[in-house]
Amino acid sequence: MRGLIFLSLLAGTAAPATASTIIVEERGLSDYVQGRYAAATGELEQAADLYEGALGYAPEDPYLLKRTFDLAVEAGDEKLAVGVARRLVDEAPFDSAVAMLLTADALQRKDWDDLNSRLDGLASSGFGSLVAPIARAWALEARSKEKNARAALAGASPEGLAESYWVEHRGHVALATGKEEEAIAAYQPLIEGDEGANVRIRLALAEALQEDGQDAEAKVVLDAALDHPDVLAARKLLADGKKLRFAPQDAREGVATMLLRIAADLSNQRTVPIALTFARIATWLAPDNSTAWLMTSQLLARSEELAPALAAARQIDDEDPSAGMARGQEAALLSGLDRKPEALQMLELAASAPGATARDHMLLGDAYQDADRFDDALVAYRTAQTMPIESDDVRWQLFFLIGAAEEQRGDWQAAEVALRQALAIAPDEAITLNYLGYTLLDRGMKLDEAVAMIEEAHRLEPNDGHITDSLGWAQYRVGDYEKAVATLEEAIRSVPGDATINDHLGDAYWQVGRRIEARFRWQAALEGEPSDKQIAAINAKLRYGYERGVALAQADGEPRL
Repeated sequence: MRGLIFLSLLAGTAAPATASTIIVEERGLSDYVQGRYAAATGELEQAADLYEGALGYAPEDPYLLKRTFDLAVEAGDEKLAVGVARRLVDEAPFDSAVAMLLTADALQRKDWDDLNSRLDGLASSGFGSLVAPIARAWALEARSKEKNARAALAGASPEGLAESYWVEHRGHVALATGKEEEAIAAYQPLIEGDEGANVRIRLALAEALQEDGQDAEAKVVLDAALDHPDVLAARKLLADGKKLRFAPQDAREGVATMLLRIAADLSNQRTVPIALTFARIATWLAPDNSTAWLMTSQLLARSEELAPALAAARQIDDEDPSAGMARGQEAALLSGLDRKPEALQMLELAASAPGATARDHMLLGDAYQDADRFDDALVAYRTAQTMPIESDDVRWQLFFLIGAAEEQRGDWQAAEVALRQALAIAPDEAITLNYLGYTLLDRGMKLDEAVAMIEEAHRLEPNDGHITDSLGWAQYRVGDYEKAVATLEEAIRSVPGDATINDHLGDAYWQVGRRIEARFRWQAALEGEPSDKQIAAINAKLRYGYERGVALAQADGEPRL
């Protein structure tokens, strides 16, 4: 390892290593090894510091430079990330993350010559064709060249993926430079047929309409938007006659907005490292942007970097419209860090504070439910129901949560009532259809309706492994074992370590005569954090075979899982 990492120390010399050279190597190697250990244990700030120390002994090592850059980004160390990026850019001239960070740094320092040079370099990096023209327009805005900034995004838009980015920022630049009518014209086509889902553009369009004196039209745009926390806040501001401020107001916010959208698009289906870098750069450009902090936290959490994810979530102020989402994220991260008492205490204080909202009590109920305190969870959820609830989206979720808590504490009758109330409010929510259908199926009740609910849930969410498992189990329960095997194999590909899915697939294999594979799946289920009831039932099947194992489990009073 020493030869690989510290080759640059010895290259070009034929002289034997001196005692001082060896000491330098050993110190650098020590920092490197300790840095790797710190990174592996989640101590990202310490890891970044140690890698920086190792770079002092191997300043040109490309692997060490890239790893230090990545750690600095993950840890939120802007100074270190920029410093390493300047050394790394020659080694990785086509790296979008490095090029974008240096562009953002030049913008923050208002070094226009450096910014123009960085924009030229950015255009040749991976995402350059998408990013560079928009960043260049914002750079012109930052230099008060407002007419030139608008002209940079005028004319025919590029085709393909870049088009909607281009048009969106045509509107943002126009609005930031006082051309409300141009902004409205750019935004309007982007919300056509969106069914209220394009929240970001609807907020910007409402702001442009308000600036243009069209408050009634702004209200129509917001009323048709989904009930996102920012939309709820915007509706209240508009009703109170206060200014909307949701579109980017200057170049730093504009570039941050662009990076956040790219990060969201990249990470929609899977974790992409550059998405985290873009989100982190957005926090440096626009430190008051709660979306940037929340996305950074979520991306870090996906990468199992829970401590820095927690630090990012805590950057969102309690007065921000996204505070409820941030506190929920914070509680989940504390639980993941084995700090559940701290998470619970935080949520209890929030729920008991003056001005506590329905969402505060919902989050508290979730924490109680996670701790198997179902009675306490129900108290919290029902308290939330007595408070002002901003939308049907929250209302159905409350009924769903009440139904789940009632079912888990053993009151099936109350659970079914609540779950059907959730469905009455939101009949196309796959999570409710799946939960109610699976629970009916598992109790052998209303099988035709249960199967129909699960099939509809799968139609709505075909890529959800747990819903696919429900469909496979429905097929198993009606005796279509071959089809169940195929469906459950699809489910296990999505969620390979899930105990319940492995157990179900083992049962299906047994029914079609694939008994060695059945035992393999049951054993895999035991390794996937099964419940105590599942452990007893699976062990019985492994010891005695399916038929006798199930009979013994039922004789002991255990329900069939």
